[in-house]
Amino acid sequence: MVEERITREIEVVRWRDGATTREPDLVAEEFGITFHVEPLGILDIIMAPESLNEFIIGHLYSEGLIRHRDDVGDILVADRGGRFEVLVELGAEILKAAENSGDLEGAHARGLIQTECGAPPAWPTRPLRPIEVRLGLPVEALAGIPRAVRDRTELFARTGAFHYAFLISRQGEPVHEAFDVGRHTAVDKVVGKALIANADLSTLALYTTGRISSDIARKCVHAAIPLVISRSAPLSGAIDIARDNDLGMVGFLRGGRFNIYAGEEHILIG
Repeated sequence: MVEERITREIEVVRWRDGATTREPDLVAEEFGITFHVEPLGILDIIMAPESLNEFIIGHLYSEGLIRHRDDVGDILVADRGGRFEVLVELGAEILKAAENSGDLEGAHARGLIQTECGAPPAWPTRPLRPIEVRLGLPVEALAGIPRAVRDRTELFARTGAFHYAFLISRQGEPVHEAFDVGRHTAVDKVVGKALIANADLSTLALYTTGRISSDIARKCVHAAIPLVISRSAPLSGAIDIARDNDLGMVGFLRGGRFNIYAGEEHILIG
């Protein structure tokens, strides 16, 4: 089972109303994953070792490093006794384009890309292009998203340690979902799942349980996802990116309430 692989039960001391007890508690496991993206470089990251293929495809795409799912070739995963090594080969077309432009020169020395804190990638990325479509998500469907995903976030309910990301249809229904210990990696995984399923990302909204930072907003623009929604807060840099690129942004979606920070034209109100 997935849960048995990525969680562990330990004994903790609980303090309640002046009394202590020793009780079992479920905690999230941390795994070090190294992605060797040939010939760009290496990505080291802490994450849950589930949906690794989907993660790296979604990560490269949402960071603007590839243009199509087919830009990624073979992906080989090796379990080194709890330390995972993933060999990722890029497709011939993107390698030829990068070689002709000189982008691959010294790529190994520079490394590949970021940690989840969002350092800029070493390899040139696509420029941001404003969102061209209008999603048209009815306000009733938007308000109902927390209810629609409530039964799909069990690992968060049991541990408090996992973030979830969902791609939501115009009817307010979750179409693709992913989880991870990091909000960025959860978003990358769900984008990768959609790409592998040949989904049209421009017809879907992203719902994340984490706050919306500038790198999450940038991922949405690169992926042409027109609306990003969170139960938490957006940061100022994310709002700036959204307003500059016609990305819809909703925060504090809870209890039938929400704030629209950008792109209200993506939501059908009234």
